[in-house]
Amino acid sequence: MKRIQQLTGFFARHRLAIGICTVILTIAAAISLPSIKLDDNFNNLLKQSAQADGAGLETLSDDNACVVLIEGGRVLSKGNQDAIRSLVAELNDAPGVVATHSIFDARKPIRFGKFYLPLIVDSPNDEAELESLESKLLEHPLVQGKLLSADARATVIIAELDPALQTAREYQIVLNRLAGIVENELAGTPLRVGLTGIPALQVEMTETLKWEQAVFVTGAEIVGLLISLLLFRRWAAVVVVQAGPIAAVIWSMGTMALVGEPLNVINCILAPLVLTIAFTDSVHLVLRIRTNLEKGLPRVDAVMDAVQHVGPACFLTSLTTAIAFASLATADIEVIRRFGWSCAIAVVIAFFAVITVVPLLACSPFGESIRRRSNASAINHAAIALWFARFVTNLKLGLSISSLALTGILLVISTRLEPDIQMRQLLPRDGKASQALLRCDELFNGLLPVYVIIDWEKPIKQADLLSVVRAVDKIVAAEPLLGSSASVVGLLQSLSSSTGPVDDLKNLKYLPKDKLGRLISIQEHRTIVISRVRDIGTRNIQPLRLQLQKQFDALEAKYPHVQIHMSGWTVSAGRLSETMLKDMLRSLYSAVLISFLVLVVAFRSFWLGLVSLIPNLFPLAATAATMVLFEIPLHFSSATVFSVCFGIAVDDTIHFLWAYTHECGSGANGSTAIRRTLRRVGEALVTSTLIMVCSFCVVLLSNVPSTREFALVFMIVLCWALVGDLLFLPALLAMRRDSGKVPSRSGSKNH
Repeated sequence: MKRIQQLTGFFARHRLAIGICTVILTIAAAISLPSIKLDDNFNNLLKQSAQADGAGLETLSDDNACVVLIEGGRVLSKGNQDAIRSLVAELNDAPGVVATHSIFDARKPIRFGKFYLPLIVDSPNDEAELESLESKLLEHPLVQGKLLSADARATVIIAELDPALQTAREYQIVLNRLAGIVENELAGTPLRVGLTGIPALQVEMTETLKWEQAVFVTGAEIVGLLISLLLFRRWAAVVVVQAGPIAAVIWSMGTMALVGEPLNVINCILAPLVLTIAFTDSVHLVLRIRTNLEKGLPRVDAVMDAVQHVGPACFLTSLTTAIAFASLATADIEVIRRFGWSCAIAVVIAFFAVITVVPLLACSPFGESIRRRSNASAINHAAIALWFARFVTNLKLGLSISSLALTGILLVISTRLEPDIQMRQLLPRDGKASQALLRCDELFNGLLPVYVIIDWEKPIKQADLLSVVRAVDKIVAAEPLLGSSASVVGLLQSLSSSTGPVDDLKNLKYLPKDKLGRLISIQEHRTIVISRVRDIGTRNIQPLRLQLQKQFDALEAKYPHVQIHMSGWTVSAGRLSETMLKDMLRSLYSAVLISFLVLVVAFRSFWLGLVSLIPNLFPLAATAATMVLFEIPLHFSSATVFSVCFGIAVDDTIHFLWAYTHECGSGANGSTAIRRTLRRVGEALVTSTLIMVCSFCVVLLSNVPSTREFALVFMIVLCWALVGDLLFLPALLAMRRDSGKVPSRSGSKNH
């Protein structure tokens, strides 16, 4: 305590110098904010997951392809076909495009010299020719269900982009160019066009993320300011309570910009996390200052006393939360590890921001505005705290048993929570690329590519290789979730007039290499079976992958020179969701254990450490169980909510225990200590929760399902954390009321 008094004395004497340094630091951090980077290469995350799982991610042609969906009438009719043919030629020559695949690649089983003749030569002149052409294409193994819809009224052009293009910014340049070409070539036709594919979806996701980060963080802060004004009644008081959290966000995000740590789909919740924890500490500090001012203490003395009594609790919450986040350093995925370190550093920065900015403003004339306009409100708060304390202590046994039983039941229910990543959950509902994706799902039984990669060791008999491909084709065709497959066997069959199996790979040399490379490479000893799947989510993809891989393993046993594995965006996303859940669960277990040990040491009481487990575990279990009951899947944004959830729970619990042990150390008995603690801390917990819940209501207006779910789950977390700390924690503490001395920080005796 003496050291704290020395620090507060130094702060009081040098407020001006500290204030100038704080302003300079804030300006420097704010200036650096525009330079913060955005990691818009989603493949990085998938690659890290694949490596963590002992596999590799192979970004194949269709993973890096733009899909041009064309529909509107019979696409093979004379005018439409001519326009589409011209479009394919222009796309093929466009910068950034390395190859195109379309219905015009289909070949007849007739060779002229060194080339197979194209199936589509001229536009049909009459209805009979049109129907004949449609029939031939719909029977072609590489066209039906892949490039042409079953009713021949929709087709897709697959434009392979340069593999060097990886980020959304690079994709955006090429996609804008392709959109211009499409508009020019199809102008004046009845055809409707949609651009989609992994690159287009990645661009739409990134642009929406940037826009909503700016709009909703700002909107939430504005709503928070208005609610704060309703509660504190004075703008100056609102400035004092909000300045610290805002500075915390600016400092932490500015630090990320300065060290070059980019924002990504995981750590984009850093700003809400910092704002939440910093705001809770700020409210505790301001309400303590208000109490001191109403007792008649001079302004500076009131502020310094608040720092002495609330500051250590804020430090302990920051230390515990930072250590818990640092436990993510053991995660398998690098981006999760970096997320943990970023959060740990940001929490520490938030502590220094609040403990510096709030006292500085409170010591200024702004501090006078913290007082209530009348004492009527204070009397009401005291009466409510007294009534609630009596309610809790009278029902302490029932509430304690209920807290233990309910936490256990909710933990069991939470085990049913499953990860599920769907493209459409990450995209705006009215986004053009996402709408085209849904349309492709309807017309072609899926758009997202699934690859079965077959590698072989030299030498291998040609007949054996083709037998393996046929077997894989058969396995894939038997799976209703997958669309029809394209393979070298289907390609060979399309080049033969025979209905029997074709076992001669020599015919492939008469095909263009850019059309052949996506299916087989003799030099690399690799062939690929390409199928497609709807956006059904990784919850369905993972069991499918495991089931198919078992059958592929059996094929490998039959053909020892062959290795078969699956790849593609959906397969990698499924692996990512599984690894992500494992990392999050492991880190949460570590965080709970770490917080328990830190609290045991900090309060010198095994009992208090044990009691803290319930209010820390209950919000986690209750939130997970709520997600299970309302079928809210666990994906990137909702998974990170659990990190925020733990930070909030620990913050509230420590503030309550700190105030409780202070009252016990002052000689209060159990029920009196609980009543005084509820009076001191309860108002701050309710106030901060109310303001944050109202603030995040704004985010429910988001056009992106995953963002709305993040806001909803976040609000649920806040409410469950409040229940745990105001209902269950006091009841558990009351159970020790009659067992001799209650634990206190100054106590010489541990309990």
